[in-house]
Amino acid sequence: GGGAPDQEKEKAPEAEHKTENSLVIAPALNYIEENYMQQFTIESLADLCHWSPTHFRRVFHDIMGTSPLDFVNNTRISKACHLLGSTEESVLNISETVGFRSVSSFNRYFVKIMRMSPRDYRKQILKSDRHAESQSVLEYAGWLYPER
Repeated sequence: GGGAPDQEKEKAPEAEHKTENSLVIAPALNYIEENYMQQFTIESLADLCHWSPTHFRRVFHDIMGTSPLDFVNNTRISKACHLLGSTEESVLNISETVGFRSVSSFNRYFVKIMRMSPRDYRKQILKSDRHAESQSVLEYAGWLYPER
């Protein structure tokens, strides 16, 4: 009888390929997570993975679904969201803390991702936090408004 050719290697190579690849860019991802507040180039990230910037950009985009630069900025914005919600820092200070060179580029990028300004984001967070907080905070919040 004529047996079918080897059917052993049918383990979706695609999925395996993806996880292998994300390990390949892990040095860059770790670096971004630890140094998002610094200025660094895409070239330096590519160096960490021992690739040319062009190849790095292509592989990074394949794996993460976004460009390295956008990923860095998204990371910065998510850190900024945390700071906006948990500190009284000014938007200017926060933009510098998370690594934006100028507050205007921070604002522009924030709006692009969050669909609202940092100030509006903070207002919304504070509003939703007030509801979640205990009664004493609600009473305290009442002092912020003039008597009627």
